Amino acid sequence: MNTFFAFLTVFPGVAVVALAVPLLAIRWFVVYGDRKRTEWLLVATTLIEPAGGLAQYIANNLSSVVRHK
Repeated sequence: MNTFFAFLTVFPGVAVVALAVPLLAIRWFVVYGDRKRTEWLLVATTLIEPAGGLAQYIANNLSSVVRHK
């Protein structure tokens, strides 16, 4: 299997962020009256993927702390 497609299968959020960030940047330049909302959406889009990875890391570590009965 191609490595690129394997990466997209495992991490689809990265592809969504990679497509959304340039589109939002273009919107930020073109639509002057809507810059504040576009900035918030750009920040949220940029932070969503690392936040998901951090949540997964915390969940994995917490599951090893909890004793199974």
